[in-house]
Order: sequence, then structure tokens, then C-alpha cells
Amino acid sequence: MMSWIQKLLVIILVASFVAAPVMAQKGTAGGGGGNVNKSTRADLNEIISTMYRHLDQVSDRYLVGREMKITSQPLSNDLSRITKRILGTEHYTLTPSFIGYVKSLKYEIVDGPCIHEDEERDASTEYKKDAPICLSASRLARFPKSALKQTLIPLIFHEVAHQYGFNEGEANAFQELSELYIDYREIYLSSLRARISCGVISNSLSPKQKDEIALLAHTAWGLVMAPWPRIAAADKAFTFQTCAVRAHSAGENLERVYNGSVWEKLDLPSLSPSEKSLLLEYSHQKDMSFLVIVRTLSDGATVNTCDVCKKQKIDKAMLLTLGTKAALERIDQEVGYRQSLIKVKNEE
Repeated sequence: MMSWIQKLLVIILVASFVAAPVMAQKGTAGGGGGNVNKSTRADLNEIISTMYRHLDQVSDRYLVGREMKITSQPLSNDLSRITKRILGTEHYTLTPSFIGYVKSLKYEIVDGPCIHEDEERDASTEYKKDAPICLSASRLARFPKSALKQTLIPLIFHEVAHQYGFNEGEANAFQELSELYIDYREIYLSSLRARISCGVISNSLSPKQKDEIALLAHTAWGLVMAPWPRIAAADKAFTFQTCAVRAHSAGENLERVYNGSVWEKLDLPSLSPSEKSLLLEYSHQKDMSFLVIVRTLSDGATVNTCDVCKKQKIDKAMLLTLGTKAALERIDQEVGYRQSLIKVKNEE
């Protein structure tokens, strides 16, 4: 039988090798005339033939063992109406029933365009359940193979929305919502795993900070962290390494997403004044900004020395715990804001 802490470590490490999503970068490279290779019909066939695996990689049950909420911000009434009918929930989460339905569908790959309401489209389907989905190899070839899977899954979700009776404007909104959540799912999970693993290894947390992490673990995975776990000396180095790797991954992924916004000032109400002060002192910044989070997670996970830790008599695991706490709140805010921008066009 595995001990409580062994079970926790297994959960934290689940999907740790799942690749982080590739975020689109704006702009073009300098130098002389490179090209991005387009995808082929064979590439599209390959992805469709392994669609069951790709869907598992974005399924909440596969990644965390239960439905997951990336943000506490509620959906608009229009978006909630769509997700309630398709997903069975008033928030966006990829439920087993939805993933199972998408896996059961048949796909028809054609060389020319798919036709939807007399218009040429990348994909199309009928307004009825279990209808096959048409995919246009020639039109989808404009996406390189490396981006085809990230493009294809939300596109298929768009067509599923039509099968549930939603019009083009509503299906577009569901597709946008899917793109948003798939983009942020792995980034959220990196921060979530890091906060819990770093919190467990830290000897510097207050009772309130432990309570916050225990609540997070229960909300995310249904774990009951009572009493607070004690880690054997032989497991401490491994657990801190897990903490550091996940924190560094979270920092890198966040930096990629918020490229160019590192100086943006942040309002993070969940952080106490003393927690903010500690992060600012470590990062040598005067105001809470995205740079503070990135520097704490990226540098704090790799640099051996920590003058602030010595001065404040805390360990590095606590520093990384606070960095991931700030990161999770920022993700909550950003996903909530971006989903509020998705407008549903109620077409006739």
C-alpha cells in the first residue's frame, strides 16, 4: 500500500511529461526568406486516426482525475447557456461524457472545401447528433503540422456545437472558449502542481497558508490534507526537485503567454501584505507586476542562494509557493477577463 505522501506525489507528477501548449508568436523572423511548411492530407489523417489520444490530453479527467475550473469568474449568461447544453455544466470543463461523444464521431476528410449553408468552410456537419464531420484537407493545409492539432480540436468542438443545434455565432463562441481553456490548461496545472508540492515541502508556512493549500488540494483533486503531511528525510530532496521543476515550468509558460507585458502592474488581493513584501524584496521590484511572478518562479527554482530567505528565515519552497499562488490568481483573472470578451452572436 502506498503512503499518503506517495499518493500525493503520484498525483502531482501525473502528466508532468505532457508537452506544454505552443503559443502563437506575433511578428516575423529576420534574415533571408524562410518558409513554414504547410500540413498535408497525410498529417490530417494521422491526427484524426489518433484523435482519441489527443482528446485525452485535453480532458480534465485524464489530466487531474476530475472536472477542473481554471477560473472562478462566471461565464456570461449566453456562454453558460451553451456549455450547459453541450457539457452539462454552467462553466467550461471537459467532462467525460463530452469527450466520449467526440471520440465516437466519424470524420470524412475531403480534398476540396466542406460546405456549410452554401459556404466553403474548413469543416462542416449537420444539425443533428452523431452526424459525421467533414474536414477539408486543402483548406486546413494552411496550418503547419505543429499547429494543426491545436487548431483542429477547437474546430471539431465548433462542429459539435452545431450538432447540438447552435447557430454559427454560438458555435464560434464555443470554439473561442475552447481555444482559451486549452491554451491555459497546462499553464494552470504547472502552477497548481508547483504550489502544492512546494507547500508540502516547506517548513516555513503559517497555519493559514497551510489551510489555503489544503483547500486548493481538496478543490482540485479531492485530497484531504489533514493532518498536514510529514515528508521523510529520504523523500525531501525528490519532492523539492519536483517543486522546483514545476515552478520553473510555470514561470517559463507564463512568460511566453504574457510576452511584452512583464511590467504590467498587478492587483492580487489574495496575497497578504507580508507575502507581497517578500516577493517584491526577492525580485528587487517596487510594485507587484508580472515580472515579479516570473522572476520568483524561474530564478527562485534554479538559483541556489536566496538572501531574502536567510534574512526572513524562510526556506525557498515557501518563496516558490507564494510565486505560484500569485501565478494562479493572475491566471484566474486573465482567463476570466478573456472569456468576458467572447460575445455570442445570436443569429437568426
